[in-house]
Amino acid sequence: MINNELLQDISDNLATRFERDLFVASIENITNSTSLIRFNNFAYAIRELTRHVLKRLAPDNEVLNSKWYKNETDTENRISRKQRIYYAIHGGLLPTYVQNTLNIDVESFYKNFRDIINNLSKYTHIEKETFGIDEASTYLYANETLETLVELFDFIEKTKETLAEALFEKAISALVDSIIEETFSSIDCLATSHELEYVHTETLGLQYIDHKFIYFEAIGELNYIMQWGSNSDVSKGDGLVSSNAFPFKCKLRSNVLNPDEIIVDIDTIEINTDEDE
Repeated sequence: MINNELLQDISDNLATRFERDLFVASIENITNSTSLIRFNNFAYAIRELTRHVLKRLAPDNEVLNSKWYKNETDTENRISRKQRIYYAIHGGLLPTYVQNTLNIDVESFYKNFRDIINNLSKYTHIEKETFGIDEASTYLYANETLETLVELFDFIEKTKETLAEALFEKAISALVDSIIEETFSSIDCLATSHELEYVHTETLGLQYIDHKFIYFEAIGELNYIMQWGSNSDVSKGDGLVSSNAFPFKCKLRSNVLNPDEIIVDIDTIEINTDEDE
């Protein structure tokens, strides 16, 4: 039988109605058919689905403009499947940085992925030895293929998590420096005076990577000492001082050629001062 968890994992990573419909049709070749060429049809459909997904994850213009791209054929602007997989995993980041700094072995992953796809391609050509695959082999090969697709999506997410972890401290330091230098009208209007106590960043999520930048979003709290009234008012008991925390989120980015240099897009900062939330 087809592993339902694999089906769900893949469905969750498909982005368009076309991709989802093609995926359902691919699986139906096996589950709703007794044809002797049902695995051949599945192999062809899944191979095409993989091609469409990789083209979405690695658009032509983005791959061609990545600094690591090199035309490996005699055809102008030709993009290999290997290059699409590399871009889908780490965007414009240099493979040497991914391999040596992040310790992510993309090459080994690619070889396994390539072998599975090449095996699918073999079954898209109906010959005596690829015709009439028995039921046990049909489900075995199908699940192996689906596992490889899930591994691709998982590998992409793992790379993002590893990169975010590697850059976390530098990103937080840059964020704190930028916030300290700024004043925010949404905070200014709340009290007579205030002082930033500390910045607490709960998460740094890597949103996506293109051929130029790595894009992050930081989420956390800004803690301020808020004062209502003058120092004299406070000393007489007519004023008030308290510590207040305000949720915030902010966009950051860094250049793929120098990931350690973090740019804080301070104009994107959103501070929630609604006390009812």
